[in-house]
Amino acid sequence: MSTAPAHTYSFEHHLERYITAMRTLDAEIQELEELVTPSVASGQEDKDLARQIQERRARVQYYELGIERLLFAKKGLTATFTIPSATIAWPGLPAQPHPQ
Repeated sequence: MSTAPAHTYSFEHHLERYITAMRTLDAEIQELEELVTPSVASGQEDKDLARQIQERRARVQYYELGIERLLFAKKGLTATFTIPSATIAWPGLPAQPHPQ
């Protein structure tokens, strides 16, 4: 019985994935911010857009921490990062607090 070696990804591969995800989220945030009406009395649609923007910003912060972890690991260090009040909402899943 042979076991296949575990597939590992390079530091550069993980870093590129995080950066690509952050760029995509930044573009989505910009698009959503342009849709928000600059009025004092904002409707439900604006509240939904604001929630979506907040969720994407939390995901950007999550990826930023992932990059920091990668950089620490590359140097042979370990670190634990927490986002005290962040809520991560992934598409298709209910919003849930970021694991600490």
